[in-house]
Amino acid sequence: MARKIFLFIALVALALLAILVVSALVLKDTDEAVVTQTLEPQPIAAPEKTTLFGTMLAFNSNEGLYGKGEMATLLMEGWSTLRANQMMELYFPNLETAFQENGELADATGFSTNRDVVGAFVWNVIEPSKGTYDWRLTDATMSAAGEAGMAISAVVQPFASWDQTGDPEAYRERCKAIDFGYYDFNAGPVSDWEAYKTFLTSTVERYDGDGEGDMPGLATRVEAWEIGNEYEGSCGGHEDNPMGYGELLKVSYETIKAADPDALVLNAGALEVTGRGEGPEATKEFWETFFEAGFDQYLDVFNFHYNKERAGAEETPEDWIAHLNFFNALMEDSEGTKPLWVTEFGTYSGAPKASVPPGGDPSQARSLTEQSPAFQSSWFFRYAVIGFDNGLERMFVDLEGSDQSGIGASSLYNQGPGKDGEPRAFLSTLQAMGDVLNGFSAVRQIAEGQYVFSVDGREVYALWAGSLPGDLSGVSLARVGLDGAQTMVLGDDLNYSQEEPVLVWAQ
Repeated sequence: MARKIFLFIALVALALLAILVVSALVLKDTDEAVVTQTLEPQPIAAPEKTTLFGTMLAFNSNEGLYGKGEMATLLMEGWSTLRANQMMELYFPNLETAFQENGELADATGFSTNRDVVGAFVWNVIEPSKGTYDWRLTDATMSAAGEAGMAISAVVQPFASWDQTGDPEAYRERCKAIDFGYYDFNAGPVSDWEAYKTFLTSTVERYDGDGEGDMPGLATRVEAWEIGNEYEGSCGGHEDNPMGYGELLKVSYETIKAADPDALVLNAGALEVTGRGEGPEATKEFWETFFEAGFDQYLDVFNFHYNKERAGAEETPEDWIAHLNFFNALMEDSEGTKPLWVTEFGTYSGAPKASVPPGGDPSQARSLTEQSPAFQSSWFFRYAVIGFDNGLERMFVDLEGSDQSGIGASSLYNQGPGKDGEPRAFLSTLQAMGDVLNGFSAVRQIAEGQYVFSVDGREVYALWAGSLPGDLSGVSLARVGLDGAQTMVLGDDLNYSQEEPVLVWAQ
């Protein structure tokens, strides 16, 4: 009897062991299936940061030249000259250090996107000779952006010295800035369209973040492609040639969308349309011709610059509104209104030294009136709200700056002596606006200096003029001022002015 019981127990034990073995095999297969699934290409998600504001030049290619005067001299001879020189060995170590420092500052802004406008997406840099690709600078830029948790808006410069037919010496004579060295001071219409499309397709595929054919270790993506920069200007390669630029945009749009249908395509940032001289009128004529020909059908967003008040703010936002109205009207009369991005924007704070326009005669330098940090914060607040009410979707601000210059002093961090990395006051303002207004679905003006945003089912008021709106009287309100701090206040006790605008909403 005991023997039978023992055999029964043994059989049961064997059965249990068999079940455990089978279960282990099933689990192993399941684990392997899970592992296999995770190895499938996975698109990179967009950074969870405010999309209302972006940085500019956080990953500036010129950073590789800092402290190396000889390297800057070589670049003024052209990228091809610098690339062939043994000093090029110092360029990327310099770049890595600078990108690390700037990346930390860019990440701290909480802004979703950085605009690259110098060398990383220049055809001449990526494909220095036909069919030969060098991704080092572009990869370094994308790696730094990934570390900062930011997407990139890439300015494509479709100039390769081996593709150009113009006179580089004549170009250099009128366009002496170091940025133009990346394409060897030779900018004009594309000659070999098939080569350009191959370059552009390869570049988009490498940085679109779809998990297929991406740069090794890619942790972010290029979400927007700007085709050029200020192309109606004398250094843009398409001055007085809006039809030629339209054809370039058409080819670029179709090529980019074929490689990455989710990418945004933008025009080259448009120059100012108000002010004295021939420049504003020539800019107007360029874009009027462009829109009349219907080339805006090859755009997802219209891109313009507003540097007019960087060397001193105007008394009223009249010119800012004129820019918004001009481009909105052109779109409305053509293919219909599209979102606006202003990709160069700002005004300074402090008491800058005498300012000389880029490439200008030093004898024409003018002293600039002091503008306080509080004024700068208020200016950004008001101009952003007015912009959002007129189709503006995103505003880009330079990352670095100094009180010693009128141009660039709108930047988010003070880089003056003893203040490296110190955030300017208006950064808190923009961060607060991004936190409160990000993802707003509608905005309307209810009176002068009074606007209402619809954000996640609540109404947020932006106020700096006029009497308290009646529906806020006697209401408990959450208030956010220029410093970004949130406090509670009764509506009838709320104070605001042009100098101290506020965001408020009912609690």
